[in-house]
Amino acid sequence: MPSTVEDALGPLIDVWNQFGSPDSPNFGTSWASDPATASLVSSAYDALSNAWASDGSDSQVQSVLSDGSFQMELLNFDAPFRAYLELVQRRAQVQLSDVLAWYADPNMDWLSAMDQLNADPLSGIVQSLGWAAADPQDSAGNIASLGPAVALGAAIADNPLFGSNSGSPATAAGALAWQLANMAMM
Repeated sequence: MPSTVEDALGPLIDVWNQFGSPDSPNFGTSWASDPATASLVSSAYDALSNAWASDGSDSQVQSVLSDGSFQMELLNFDAPFRAYLELVQRRAQVQLSDVLAWYADPNMDWLSAMDQLNADPLSGIVQSLGWAAADPQDSAGNIASLGPAVALGAAIADNPLFGSNSGSPATAAGALAWQLANMAMM
């Protein structure tokens, strides 16, 4: 049976709650230094890659990018809000202000992320992000470029649902995969 985004999201949330939440016991430390957690995260990245390769997300992203229907301003609130809703529904210890800040970083180069998604499928990019997160000291530049592409691609994959007030597992998984990769560099 192929992996689903939900297969990956649960473990990503567990790791976030243990290492990423300010209320967590391991806040401020890297999950990458714990072999069991690193294996769990690696499996979650693999599950995301397999899911996006098989559920039509790769082609959805390519289609939206080629027809120009994605609106970048949706990253200002819609994508982070939907990611936040999904994360909270699944008991992630995260604040809306944190998720909004992930997308609003003034140093974020969303146009480069779009270029990356034009060149490579979302499933391949998340796989590369997982490999980079497994070796964060040698891959900081890769994490900085691949992470936003994963978050953007996940939001684009859910593009038909923009404007709804429901959460989105794909957008949440993309955002969390991005942030956990950043945390690996701690």
